[in-house]
Amino acid sequence: MHAAVAVIYRKLVRDRIPELIRRKGGEPQTRRLTDKEFAVALARKLVEEAYEFAATPTAEELADVLEVLHALAEAIGLSLEEVEAVRRSKAAERGAFDDRLLLESVSFQEGAGKAWSPRTWPADWEARRAGEGCPMCAEGPSEVNGLGDQRILASAACDAYLSRREIVPGYAVAVWRGRHVSELTELADAEAADFDRSVRAVARALERHYQPAKLNFLTLGNAVPHLHVHIVPRYVTDPDPSKPPRFMMIDPPPGEQPLIPEDVYLADVAALRKLVDDFQPTWAQDARTSG
Repeated sequence: MHAAVAVIYRKLVRDRIPELIRRKGGEPQTRRLTDKEFAVALARKLVEEAYEFAATPTAEELADVLEVLHALAEAIGLSLEEVEAVRRSKAAERGAFDDRLLLESVSFQEGAGKAWSPRTWPADWEARRAGEGCPMCAEGPSEVNGLGDQRILASAACDAYLSRREIVPGYAVAVWRGRHVSELTELADAEAADFDRSVRAVARALERHYQPAKLNFLTLGNAVPHLHVHIVPRYVTDPDPSKPPRFMMIDPPPGEQPLIPEDVYLADVAALRKLVDDFQPTWAQDARTSG
């Protein structure tokens, strides 16, 4: 007799999906979302369905988008009539899409056009990139980060944290713990090697524990310009297998996102810490206390 294998989804589904899964021999595990969690999950579902319609523009896919719009309007206390009234008002003010216009570019005389081409990066960006007011530097090495995520790796070069957010199972962030830098290019060769070894130890632990189809490594820093790497497992159930992680572009702030159940999260943290210890070189584990 084969052991049961669980495929992790953690996504909003239609009401009858569990029944249909049981008919096919599966045993779904579900939980009812709170009002706040439901609104967030619906917003994420709307983008998922819009992506699917873009890939397959059929009446069926468009109906899925409309179904989510109905549920989302109800969840936030709006009627579709109210939404339609706002749509008509905006169409009267700015037009609709009847003319199929694509804005290619905008040209201005020197000194003109500020209303259309403002600076989009924060005014203090250069200072932040240089380390002024850096929250990751201020936080320093810690067992729990500012988001409440628990540390799964600690080395001289890096702290890595497992996200509590119920987005993608195994999503982790590895933070450089040396002097403030915003880019990998600012590290000396030895520093880069130490950081790389720590990131790879975390990645190997995630692979062993979650068995994803692929791992994505994203060194962004567009919000917090301190070197850190987002490690995102991708699964065979991923709605965008050939694209970057969707949640990196569309998710609301962390405080507005559903969290992984505490018992599940703590079990994952414990398992990953043990795996990291197996993969991380002994010198890296000892370096922080001996340095």
